[in-house]
Amino acid sequence: MAEEQTDAFKELQRVLVEYLGDDGRDLADWMVRQWESGVTDQEIIREMRKQESYKKRFPGMQHFIDIGQAIDESSYISAERTYRQAISTLGPGYKDFYSTDYIGKMMMSDVSPSEATQRVAAAQEYIFSNAPKSVVDALKNQYGMTNGDLVAYMLDPENLGSKVLSDFELRKSRANILGSAIDQGMSITDATADAVAARGYDYGTSSTKMQNAKTNSATLSQLAAMSNGSITDDEVLAAEFSLEEGDKARKKIKGLASQERARFSKSSGLSRGSLSSGGLGSQ
Repeated sequence: MAEEQTDAFKELQRVLVEYLGDDGRDLADWMVRQWESGVTDQEIIREMRKQESYKKRFPGMQHFIDIGQAIDESSYISAERTYRQAISTLGPGYKDFYSTDYIGKMMMSDVSPSEATQRVAAAQEYIFSNAPKSVVDALKNQYGMTNGDLVAYMLDPENLGSKVLSDFELRKSRANILGSAIDQGMSITDATADAVAARGYDYGTSSTKMQNAKTNSATLSQLAAMSNGSITDDEVLAAEFSLEEGDKARKKIKGLASQERARFSKSSGLSRGSLSSGGLGSQ
């Protein structure tokens, strides 16, 4: 065996002993016996990677081999550290997600360390830091998830590529709508929440539009009652958020505004301006 090969084997033996304990020592001794018997380096490594103790410690290694991107054990451990650095920012309560086994599952599902970092950042943003309580509550109530469940969803290795991120963005948008509706005291159906969420509004924009809709809703409800009619929060929201069904709602609102002006043009304090303050009466 060439000197550089001997050094490589020594490094591999060191890694095995350090990370597999007694099993690693047994494997290291086995490697030496194989080498002394004249078995080639490649055969030794190939057979070593079939050992159960090895597969348990390096569960994702076979995946790299299968896709033609074989790495050595030191590189594998370095990659694990990158995953752990990203996931460990969630705190000790989520240590199960940076176990050897779980990280191996992410490797086998082609979830790269950089993607894991993105997923963790998305989870942190809306679960632990920036999201208003109403939005976090909406995420939990709508999807039946605790904080741990939300993290598990974001780090689920079965969710490949960017799908989990795009799905979560939609869930966040929906939670933004539901949360802002709760905070502004507006009633909203699931269908309207879905339609608004598809437009990707953040919480701030949603809240502003909800507030406008609430202001107009109170006035329009009074006007509708004067005509023995009614108008729902959903109709006002459809107009405010310019949804597909918003045209119909805007026509209804215009009709109510016209009736009000015809009845109270001289005596009422509800003028054209009062109805268009939120952008609805003049549309």
